[in-house]
Parts: sequence; structure tokens; C-alpha cells
Amino acid sequence: MDSILVVLKHETLQRNLVGRIIGEFEAKGARIIGLKLCQPTASAMEQLYQDHAGRPYFRTLIQGMMRGPVIAMVVGCIASHESYAPFKDLQGSHTVVGTIRGRFSIHESAPLLHVSDTPESASREIALFFSEGEILDYQKSVDEWLQFQPDGQYPD
Repeated sequence: MDSILVVLKHETLQRNLVGRIIGEFEAKGARIIGLKLCQPTASAMEQLYQDHAGRPYFRTLIQGMMRGPVIAMVVGCIASHESYAPFKDLQGSHTVVGTIRGRFSIHESAPLLHVSDTPESASREIALFFSEGEILDYQKSVDEWLQFQPDGQYPD
């Protein structure tokens, strides 16, 4: 089982979208294994968005993330690099109809959420919000038949 970080930015709390967005991930078969409301620090946000350092909008991005509390969520997914794709696709762009950002974002400068894009970034990003004891892995009775198999077959 791989894990990814999903951060629901402060706007989701302000606009009462938390439940709807979490529901989107659950509908895609995600298993929530960590969840918390927290106030991000500048240091953590600079590390989260380190790939954007040096770009003109970097400071604005960091300041925007610190405007209020966020929901940090660790989602368990099928163990493969492709397992990230459905969740990144679900996040989408503010211009893509059917994605979270496409349905709920008011403007491209307020993208509502952050989703890890690779196993490497997820590992680094999760550590910014969660300690090991705060992530609880568990089995759901439907896990076996919800997990898509690469060959298109479902487990017996």
C-alpha cells in the first residue's frame, strides 16, 4: 500500500467543501489512514512547495497556505506508481470540468487542494504533517474487490 498526502487548503473550510472533497476521494476507492486539522508553518510550506522556490509566486503561495487552518489527509492507495494518477486526475485543474478544482475552484489562484504526485514526494510531504503514530493502516472488507489489477482482472 502506497500513501499520498492530500492537503485541503483553508478555502475548503471557509466554503464548507471539506466533506464533499473527502467524499470524492472515497468514491475513487481511497482509504483515509491519517486526517487532521492543523495550522501550517512557513517552514513546512516552503518544504511542501520546494519545487516552486525561486518562482515569482513562491512567497504568495506560502503566505496563502498560512492564511488559516488546513486539513491534512493521508490516503492509502494501491502500491504502484500509477496509483497516484487517479488522485492527481481527480484534483485536476481549475479549467477541467469534472475535477475537484474544475467544479469548486473560484479562480486559478485559489486551487483548493494539494495532492502528492509521486511516491518520493508523498513520503517527504507526509512527514511534514504527520508522525508515524498518526497514520493508521487498516483493512476494509471491500478492499479486495475495489482494487483494480494491472491485467484488468479482479482478485478471486
